[in-house]
Amino acid sequence: MNARILLSFRVSTLCRFLAVGSLVASFGLVGCGTKTTATDDTTVTEQDTTTDDLGTSDADRDGDDATDTTDHADGTEQADGHSDADATTDQGDAPDAIDTGSDVAVDVDTSKPDIPIPPICPEAKGSCALCTLCPAFPVCTLKEIGKPDLKTYPNDCAAMCALNAINWPSEVGTQLWASECPACPLCTPTDMKTASPYCVTLNSGAKVTVDHQCEIGCLPDAKMQADGKTPVASKGACKAKCTDPVSSGGAGCKVKGQPICAQQDNSTYTNQCQMENCDIAGCYPDGALAKTAACAPGAMTKECDGACYDAKKTPSCPATCSPVCGITKKKLSTGQTQTIGTSFRSSCIAAAEGATVGDCAGISNSPADACAGGVLYTAKGCCENVDYGIIHPVCASQTVTGKPDQYVTFQNQGEYDCLTTGSSTWTFQYASACVGSCSGNYQPVCGADGFTYQNACQADYYNPPAGTFTYTNGPCTP
Repeated sequence: MNARILLSFRVSTLCRFLAVGSLVASFGLVGCGTKTTATDDTTVTEQDTTTDDLGTSDADRDGDDATDTTDHADGTEQADGHSDADATTDQGDAPDAIDTGSDVAVDVDTSKPDIPIPPICPEAKGSCALCTLCPAFPVCTLKEIGKPDLKTYPNDCAAMCALNAINWPSEVGTQLWASECPACPLCTPTDMKTASPYCVTLNSGAKVTVDHQCEIGCLPDAKMQADGKTPVASKGACKAKCTDPVSSGGAGCKVKGQPICAQQDNSTYTNQCQMENCDIAGCYPDGALAKTAACAPGAMTKECDGACYDAKKTPSCPATCSPVCGITKKKLSTGQTQTIGTSFRSSCIAAAEGATVGDCAGISNSPADACAGGVLYTAKGCCENVDYGIIHPVCASQTVTGKPDQYVTFQNQGEYDCLTTGSSTWTFQYASACVGSCSGNYQPVCGADGFTYQNACQADYYNPPAGTFTYTNGPCTP
């Protein structure tokens, strides 16, 4: 389906359920018959970008001629509100407060929905188990009702089922966007609409430009000022020689990546590119202000994925190189959680530094289903270009000679591409967590419980033990 037509279809469908005009405005939807003009209780302000100091709001967002900022624990200051890019859009009346009550959002059994699904996706036929049939239409909204963390869902059907949101979409208030969530949990899609770059200095000495002030707090290796809380940063874009194009004297390296230990100087570099260009400013080892004596540009080799062994830091762990991909969760000053994937030279060191290895919770459908993190990172660190904070599962199967195909859930498309590129044994199945060892073939059956399942294999999976559940070929009829 053409993307423009699909967007129009999804918007018009959502509009039938957006009873409050303010939600239409906050969702950024058009074509709902709601005119976006300022109301009596909304004051539109012009953006003021005259201040240059770090920590000063780019604009007065509440129209009171004073710039309001909030000091975060990580040293950044963020204006109270989001980007002024939407200042001319009518936000309407404030939505009703979210009633958190005693209903804590939990993962629901998608095969037996407890809530009626409005016809936001006709393909789902009222069943959460069939949300995977809905067109791909990313929705960024709350991960749990009443909490600040955001999550990207493949479509509105999946979001509503995961949140058990009976009053969809009003139950999530204004925290709803027709797009993927930003990689930095401190930012919302609204924040990302208008760029306001800052130049941030990292512990390695490299400098990196972030396009939005809210992203500063998500840099785990930002250098801090003497107070230990405020990052060393200035307003405006910057250039670091290490990351500059080769044609202008740089190495063209990425600022971020996965740590790597060099054989020649036993030093930890931010990524392999920086190790190979160890003589260029900004490419120096982490925390160093100059190249090492053993630096040999173009001839450096990897000793191990992950930081070099430090007996003082992890005395109880051996120096053995057996790399793993560890996942750590960092609590931000706003109460939100940032998930970071980092290469460690061993599972012992990963555990000592508070990282988990091979945890499929929140990725696979059940503990019995395999995820890439649990089976595919043998003696291998994390993928350099994968954002491990994004959980948007995809299912793939691998052909194994003499054995049944192995079905594995990858936490996002990037991880799938990283771990399977160049291999002819992998087959992409569908854009959701694997349903046991079931394919994504649409050969619907109608179960005895009145639900339509994608195929007989999935019907058996959701109704164990196998062979005890009855169904007939074809979808259920109303």
